[in-house]
Amino acid sequence: MSIQYLPKSGLYVSTGLNTYARLEYTKDVSDANIAIIGVPWDDLATSRPGARYGPLDIRNASSFILPNRKYNYVLDINPFEVTKIVDYGDVEVHAGYIEDMFNEVEKEVKEILKKNSSVIPVVLGGDHSISLPIIRGLSSKYKKVAVVHVDAHHDSLDILYGKKYDHGTIFRRGVEEGVIIGESSVHYGVRVFSSKEDMESVRALGYDLLTMKIIDEKVYLKL
Repeated sequence: MSIQYLPKSGLYVSTGLNTYARLEYTKDVSDANIAIIGVPWDDLATSRPGARYGPLDIRNASSFILPNRKYNYVLDINPFEVTKIVDYGDVEVHAGYIEDMFNEVEKEVKEILKKNSSVIPVVLGGDHSISLPIIRGLSSKYKKVAVVHVDAHHDSLDILYGKKYDHGTIFRRGVEEGVIIGESSVHYGVRVFSSKEDMESVRALGYDLLTMKIIDEKVYLKL
């Protein structure tokens, strides 16, 4: 018999595990629709660290999803009633070793899909570099995926700081590895290019570019 997990009431003080929306922590995703997974990694973030605390802070903020705040008026549903959502916990990553992190995240995503091929992994990061091992893991089921990347930067460089694997190169590596379908993917909201050649090199990978200029002209100016 399937158990439907719902957010616990905020009326009670909780000293237990910090889970998304106070849902159940479990590695059993056999009949789950969505599995929340954290990847606390920011070794490749530039300018400042801190993204490793993303999974923790998102879970903290989600504690305000209380029993009387579960209704989505836009979709006219209570998402917790129409889907079974569980918190799978965090991937144990080793700080300072990007290859190990890639392997650990890819392995965990594959393991989740092996347990239940229908479950949707929702991954909380973490700097942008975690996207590549997530997509590698998804390829165990989907072979290739299309990507909708919402960011000010395209993260499709060839080399960054002398390295092929960085938060700014992952979407080029994905196309090269054959796990991303460039022609079916889009970078949405990009506003930074180092040169015209940089912009054209992204298009050469097949990506569509919906830059902020296009969005401003075609969307915001019509509002």
